[in-house]
Amino acid sequence: MLLAMAATLGIPVFIVIKKVAAKIGNRQTLLVGLACLIISFFFMFPFGPDDRTGKLVDDQEESESKLCTDSASNAPPPPLSDDDEDAQEEYSCTEGWCDDTPGLPFGEFVAGAIFVAAGFAICNVMITITLSMMTGPGPQGIVMGYMTSANSFSRMAYPGLVTVVYTNLGPR
Repeated sequence: MLLAMAATLGIPVFIVIKKVAAKIGNRQTLLVGLACLIISFFFMFPFGPDDRTGKLVDDQEESESKLCTDSASNAPPPPLSDDDEDAQEEYSCTEGWCDDTPGLPFGEFVAGAIFVAAGFAICNVMITITLSMMTGPGPQGIVMGYMTSANSFSRMAYPGLVTVVYTNLGPR
């Protein structure tokens, strides 16, 4: 739901981007989009303390988890027992990298999602415009068809590839 709301940010960006590109130039606008994507990478990388391993954490859970940990060693809370089903559902990560990867604070996730949505919208429009301007009127339809086909293929193949890589290697 949150990512769908962030994706709706792309609609006003698509509307405004043509005016912005006319004012500051295509290359500079593309650089702004790339900068948004690079900034989003840093927001999506978990920089938090190690006591929030393997899950997305909001601020209230963060303060509660600090109460549960030993502040001197900053060790994660003890493993969940089989009896505690509610806690088991909340912490459902079964991968090996969950034990040593810090969780991502909710605010950082939201900020990263906003920058990804804006950066993707800017880059998508600007790359299409740049490619259209670089090709002549004759091969323009063929080149745009290839670009659309490659874009469609990546949207089919990339989710499966990311799932395999993320499951095996984790976020780091």
